[in-house]
Amino acid sequence: MQLELRHLRTLCAIADAGSLCRAAAAVGVSQPALTAQLRRIEAALGGEVFRRSRMGIAPTPFGMFVISRTRSVLLAVDELLTGTDNRMAASSVRIGGYATPVLTGLVQRLFDLPGTHITVHTEYSPRLLLDLLVSHGFDAATLVDYPGHELPVPADVEMRVVASEPVSVALPAGHRLAALAEVPLVSLAEEDWLITPPDGAGWPGLFLHRMPGGGLRTPGPAHHD
Repeated sequence: MQLELRHLRTLCAIADAGSLCRAAAAVGVSQPALTAQLRRIEAALGGEVFRRSRMGIAPTPFGMFVISRTRSVLLAVDELLTGTDNRMAASSVRIGGYATPVLTGLVQRLFDLPGTHITVHTEYSPRLLLDLLVSHGFDAATLVDYPGHELPVPADVEMRVVASEPVSVALPAGHRLAALAEVPLVSLAEEDWLITPPDGAGWPGLFLHRMPGGGLRTPGPAHHD
């Protein structure tokens, strides 16, 4: 089987829905038909893209790579189909970014420039954002990486550190550590954690690696900013 654009859009629909049932409704097919199509796509790619669990369906590590490249391809195709007038306009600025206050502040400053047309595209994967920047999908992008897991910087990309943000943990109001300004990681090693999904740039692997002892027994770490 040869992959087509519709197959790539199917993969993105499944990733966005987090459920084969919801994805099937979104693309207008039955769940068995979508499941069969996914199996054919995975066979063509030579690896498992999604893994099912009691929480739904989520990309495998290989799937994270596939989805990030798929989104890059589809964005390029969509730009080609919609024309290049905005891209060629001298007053047009295309910004990509990981949704953080840094991106919000940058966009706000650009909106203050008179006569400038701004488009903003957000993605969860910093690697995908970097790929899109390199392929000229953006004029600039705000990215996220982690100590010891810095993003590789291509020779034709100039990168500057804008801010360093700590990892934050959300605790119930009555938790024994909730009143502390800083929470020692070791104090939470035996707690149950809820985790944001892997972003392909080192999270949550970096956190789990540094989690003392019992933290590795749970699916992952806390909410982070």
